[in-house]
Amino acid sequence: MPVAAGVAAGEHVASHGQTLVVGSGHGVVKIASAVDGGVVATLRGHKGRVTAAAAVADGASVVYTASSDGSARMWTRDESGSYHKTHLHNKVHNGAVTGVDVHHTGKLYVTSSDDGTLALYSATDGAVVTQKGPEARGGNTAPLHAVAFHPDGLILGAASEAGCVEIWSLQTMARIAELAAPAGAGSCTHVAFSGIG
Repeated sequence: MPVAAGVAAGEHVASHGQTLVVGSGHGVVKIASAVDGGVVATLRGHKGRVTAAAAVADGASVVYTASSDGSARMWTRDESGSYHKTHLHNKVHNGAVTGVDVHHTGKLYVTSSDDGTLALYSATDGAVVTQKGPEARGGNTAPLHAVAFHPDGLILGAASEAGCVEIWSLQTMARIAELAAPAGAGSCTHVAFSGIG
């Protein structure tokens, strides 16, 4: 069933205002209009399934993608409307990159991995600002399945296979809370924050 004209349902669909970012199981990302479904751009380069996508809120001038091939990419749209790979991260995590999100300022982005690590990057130059692994997670080595910034930009959440969502302070990059899933729920696979409160 098509998500939009010319866009097959993929592994990950993210909606950003008037724009859809659709990642496929074949490593291809399509950017489409949420209004008419027309494909605006096709991004190629991942060698594995696209596991997550995010875009800046200005109509997707910058798109971030994560893949099971162990890479995360930042794609920037030029004045002609074409997207170009701005940053490639393929040696930061030692496993599949499972989540990606961009800070509301557009200055930072974060990735999660099934190797149990989080990485925070500068969107300006793609440099890794910090990386946190099991030692910072209280010894928790469980894979992380998703990551998201809170709309206020002060905290982020990471969904863990251990059945919890870890809350991290962006100011200190320390884990400040752990929200357990209901008993028997198993692994946490997604995390999202409400824009209200």
